[in-house]
Amino acid sequence: MYSDDSWLDTPRFEKVKNGEIPDEVILFMVNHNFYDENAAPPGKQVLVSGTVCSSNPEAKEIEALWKKMDDQMQQHFPDIWEACERREYNGPKEIAELTRDSVIEGQGGECVGLAQIVGQCGKHKPDSNAPINGLYIAGADAGAKGMGTHQSTLSGIAVARMVQLYLLGRTKMR
Repeated sequence: MYSDDSWLDTPRFEKVKNGEIPDEVILFMVNHNFYDENAAPPGKQVLVSGTVCSSNPEAKEIEALWKKMDDQMQQHFPDIWEACERREYNGPKEIAELTRDSVIEGQGGECVGLAQIVGQCGKHKPDSNAPINGLYIAGADAGAKGMGTHQSTLSGIAVARMVQLYLLGRTKMR
C-alpha cells in the first residue's frame, strides 16, 4: 500500500532516519494463512505488516515507524485492533538478536528470505538439503514451519543439526 506521497528516495530516507516521519509510509501487509495453512492455529490468522526502514539495529526511528504503521492500518481497517489477539514487533534489532551479531557497524547484516520463484511457499518451499552434498539452506523460506524471524530461527537450528551430522559422517551421500 503506497500513495503518491509515500515513495522513498535517498533524501526522503535520510529524513526518516533523522526522525522526520512522513504522514504516510509504504505499508505491506500479508496474511500468511492464504499461502501456508500451517502458519497459524486452526481458526486463527497471522497478519504480517511492515515498512521500509534503516537496517541499523540501533536506528532510533523504528518505534515511530511502527506507530505510523499501526495508525495507517487502523485508518484503512478500522476494526483491525479489536480483532487482534496480540501484536509482536520485530525490527532490525530484534532480527539481529535472533539471527546473528551485526558484522558491519550500523548494519544488521542478516537476511530472512531466499531468492525464490513464484510458488515456493507453504508445503512447496525449498528443502534445507540442497542438491549439492554438504550444502544446506536456512532461512524464512526453507526447512521449518512458521513465518518470518521465527521460521528463520527454527530453520537455522535444524540446519545446524544437519551440518553437525554431516561433519560427523552420519549422513548419506546424495
